[in-house]
Parts: sequence; C-alpha cells; structure tokens
Amino acid sequence: MEAGANRPEITATTGEVLERLMIEDQDKKKERKRSSARKR
Repeated sequence: MEAGANRPEITATTGEVLERLMIEDQDKKKERKRSSARKR
C-alpha cells in the first residue's frame, strides 16, 4: 500500500476498482449471451 501511495496515477480507489470489475463482469456476460445466440 505504501509503495502505491506516492503514485496516485497508478493506484485507483477501491470504488473505482470494484466499478471496473463490475463493468468487466457485465461485458463477459454480454459476450456469453452473444456467443450462445450465435450457436443457436
């Protein structure tokens, strides 16, 4: 944590990280739906 404290441009707040993970998770779900729709 200390190493990242002096590099604010690299570290992101936990809220931003969680938001990114949620967005990535949603994108993955969308891709799965698209790929399953193509198979049909």
